[in-house]
Amino acid sequence: MRSSSRLIRPRHPLFWLLVVVQALSGAFALVLAHFDPSVTLAVLLTALLIANASVSALIVWRLWREPD
Repeated sequence: MRSSSRLIRPRHPLFWLLVVVQALSGAFALVLAHFDPSVTLAVLLTALLIANASVSALIVWRLWREPD
C-alpha cells in the first residue's frame, strides 16, 4: 500500500500545483454555497469544479507513481 508521504513533498512542484488547485476548488465551492450566483455563473463554477477535480486526480496519480 502506498503511503500518503509520497503525496506530501514540499520540494516537488506538482505538490504546490495540487495545493493551488485544491484552494481554487474550495473557493469555487464557497461561492456556490454561500452566494446565490446566476444560473450561468453556477454552471461555469460547477464545470470548473469538475475540471479541478480531474486535474487533482491526475496530479495525485503522478505524485504516487514518481519515485521519491
